[in-house]
Amino acid sequence: MPQNSELPEGWIQSTINDISDEIKYGYTASADKNKVGPHFLRITDIQNDFVDWNDVPFCSIKEEQISKYKLESGDIVFARTGATTGKSYLISSCPDSIFASYLIRLRPNRNVNQKFMSLFFSTSEYWTQISQNISGIAQPNCNATKLKELKIPLPPLAEQHRIVAAIEALFARLDAAQARLDRVPGIVQQFRQAVLAAACEGRLTEDWRSENPDITDAKEAVGNILNQKRMAWEREQIQTFQDKGKTPKNSKWKEKYREPKGIEISDLPIVSDKWTWASIDQVSGIEANSITDGPFGSNLKTEHYTDSGPRVIRLQNLGDGNFIDVKSHISTDHFTKLKKHQVFPKDLVIGTLGDPIPRACQIPDDFGPAIVKADCIRLNPHQEIANNKYVIFAINTESTRKRMVESIHGVGRARLNLSNIKSLPIPLPPLSEQDEIVHRADALFALADQIEARITAAKERTETLRQSILAQAFSGQLVSTEAELARREEREYEPASVLLERIKAKK
Repeated sequence: MPQNSELPEGWIQSTINDISDEIKYGYTASADKNKVGPHFLRITDIQNDFVDWNDVPFCSIKEEQISKYKLESGDIVFARTGATTGKSYLISSCPDSIFASYLIRLRPNRNVNQKFMSLFFSTSEYWTQISQNISGIAQPNCNATKLKELKIPLPPLAEQHRIVAAIEALFARLDAAQARLDRVPGIVQQFRQAVLAAACEGRLTEDWRSENPDITDAKEAVGNILNQKRMAWEREQIQTFQDKGKTPKNSKWKEKYREPKGIEISDLPIVSDKWTWASIDQVSGIEANSITDGPFGSNLKTEHYTDSGPRVIRLQNLGDGNFIDVKSHISTDHFTKLKKHQVFPKDLVIGTLGDPIPRACQIPDDFGPAIVKADCIRLNPHQEIANNKYVIFAINTESTRKRMVESIHGVGRARLNLSNIKSLPIPLPPLSEQDEIVHRADALFALADQIEARITAAKERTETLRQSILAQAFSGQLVSTEAELARREEREYEPASVLLERIKAKK
């Protein structure tokens, strides 16, 4: 913080205590559900620099105590605990209300512009002053003693008003830009869904199909895989007979084969020539557990989690097409017991709960040993008929999600199960066309990623600009100083030192 000699002409170094009438802790009580007494403002009621007074509860308090804790227009309240410690909120208007104990109320002197003071509490200089280093990490520490000691550069009152007006005008422009930036992610998400729809409805590769008329029919390819699955099952059964030293007397044992779950095709849209509809079960691999869910009940409980060891893939890991690397572990011994739920690199994981459902992503290539948890389905598609990324596209389309949610007819929180996922229908092109779809869609998604990266950078720049504006404002560089204007206009002015002495005298 600059000393008086370094401040602009007419400014003075002050403390918050010097220019405040009162700094007070809030009232200790519980919120009252009944609409009795004044509103009871709590830390949690202040969200994104906004208070919805309709949602603020009430509080029972003795009439003679209300005046101590009453909030008025121009008061500034601070969070003194929790994740928002140090954050402040200027009360511009409020109904009859008091403030809770985890807030501190600062009442600026009426000879100081309250918005000027409030804006100071958003500067990096403020945050530096209230932070203390604990183990090398700066942690905000906000209490009444700390607030009283804070130093604030104080310009003449007329200059305070002009500084506030200039900041508000510039912030309004930044807010408008921020609002436009905030709309872009929704537009990009709509674009992504439009790409998925075009990809899985055949529109993305219409020209490619006309140039490649001799590709294998997907229905034929799926039929071949279904035959392979049955033959593999029969070989396993014969091997089981042989291991037991038995010979089947007839072929009735073959009737025990359970065909992969099919689909009801009558209500599905017509797909392009050489495409087909197939269920997730039909496109899964031949090996055991190529499609499986996670352990339920007591097999995997909270006490089984450890600080290290094999990973557990949970719903928190499943983004909308992307894997989120949130880590959870179990012991190697417990992993061995649950190995039938194991998931491998490049496998797909499908979420059956949450929003949206279903949603799928792929396990990273370098992933170590892991299992899926309940509400997560492991899927290893058959590589001869399915491109993993295309299957993710097909699962994550809005049309698939709508079809799936409508099929379960659930009330309340929608939840799918393994049977639902196995029977989930997806439009399946020939494998070579799937590869081309993935290639084209990835190029479009890369464009969307670039746009999102630019939006993130632009948002960061707007915040940097806010801090730059505040830094200029509180160093006398944003507007002409009152001393400069007075000289140009050949008039007298009241420096901040005189203002401060008048405030002290009245106090």
